[in-house]
Amino acid sequence: MAVPDVSEEVVRRVIGSLGFPRDRVDQAVACLLDQAPSVTSVSCRVLSFRETCETLSLSKSGLRRIMAAGELVPLRLSERRIGFRVSDVTAFIESRTRPWRELD
Repeated sequence: MAVPDVSEEVVRRVIGSLGFPRDRVDQAVACLLDQAPSVTSVSCRVLSFRETCETLSLSKSGLRRIMAAGELVPLRLSERRIGFRVSDVTAFIESRTRPWRELD
């Protein structure tokens, strides 16, 4: 069901003002405007905390700092276990990737 008479810009601004990460805003806008990606195109694989540390080449404390900053949001898998969607980890990597000349 699409939102009638509301532009994408307005929807994006309202959802963005709630403090959600940019990728979540994009997903919410797509859902509200009936442009959601198909289930088969979304990565549902979840990495454990340890696997995420290994994937990002980070220590446990480094990953905890990133979580505390809200740059990578974990999923609660059980009372004592968290994980991270592969798609979220990939988006995080892409957001941090810059051409090496920009690092100067």
